[in-house]
Amino acid sequence: VFVHGGEYPSPLHGSRILDSLSEIGSLGAVLRRSSEWSGYVVVSVLECDPDFGLLDGQPMYSPLSDRTLRMSGQRGLKAGDIIIGVNGESVMTVPDIGMLLRGTSG
Repeated sequence: VFVHGGEYPSPLHGSRILDSLSEIGSLGAVLRRSSEWSGYVVVSVLECDPDFGLLDGQPMYSPLSDRTLRMSGQRGLKAGDIIIGVNGESVMTVPDIGMLLRGTSG
C-alpha cells in the first residue's frame, strides 16, 4: 500500500535540526533525466519562483538563473544544458537528483 506523504505528516523526533537536514533544496528548473547524456537535461529555468514570489519584499529567483549566478561571475543555465553532478557527485549515482539536494533548502 502506498500512502502519499507517509503515515504521519511530520517526523516524530521533534528536532528542528533533523527536519532541516531532510528538506530538499529546489533548483527552480524543469529537468529531464537522460542516460544518453549521463545527467539531467535542463528543459527550462524558471526566472522567478512561482511558489514563493517574494522574500522580504524582493523577488526570489531560481538558483540556476542568469540573474542569480551573474552575481558570482557565472553564467546561468539555459534549456539544453546538462547537469552531470551536484557537489562533486554524479547525478547518475542516485535515482533522483533531489537525493543530492537534501539538506540544502534555504
